[in-house]
Amino acid sequence: MRAVFRLLSALGVLTFSGAALVAQQPGITRQGFWGAISFGYGHSSLTSSNFDFADSAQGGGVALDVKLGGTLSPTVRLGGEVNVWTKSVGGLTEDVGNVSAAIYLYPAPRSGFFVKGGAGLASYQVSQGNTSSTTTGFGLLGGVGYDIRLGGKVSLTPVANFFWGHDGDLSPFIGIKHTIFDVGLGVQYN
Repeated sequence: MRAVFRLLSALGVLTFSGAALVAQQPGITRQGFWGAISFGYGHSSLTSSNFDFADSAQGGGVALDVKLGGTLSPTVRLGGEVNVWTKSVGGLTEDVGNVSAAIYLYPAPRSGFFVKGGAGLASYQVSQGNTSSTTTGFGLLGGVGYDIRLGGKVSLTPVANFFWGHDGDLSPFIGIKHTIFDVGLGVQYN
């Protein structure tokens, strides 16, 4: 819990200090190709129709987000995003993720603040040693972030994501679903 508090505090400081830098810039333009990668911490909730996942298999884990896309206007970007959460406990590794088509909306064109939403595929994988099993289903994505322009075409981007998935069945488990909330810090090329 202390690590989460430190991460959130650091993200807050970076966001507010970056906002001052952005205010000094003559205007943010968004055009063309963009891509980003973010690392952070996520909290997972896993459910199944016929099974209760152990507390040790849920909770906190490492989060990774990768996104690429193009710019339609100064307020709208389209792209694809991959969100992954992973946790290892006692030799068992769980990987949960979504691959989504997403839209990124910047309500104030001169601001770096954005909201996003998307839909796509969701996946749950469990592995132990050389053996792994995967199930795939439907997923949804939502989130917020703030692009802090560092200069040139590079931005520092604190993000908060929510991704949900109805992963399906993975014998003997029926109706596996995941809910992930993560916070992270990314680098974006504009």
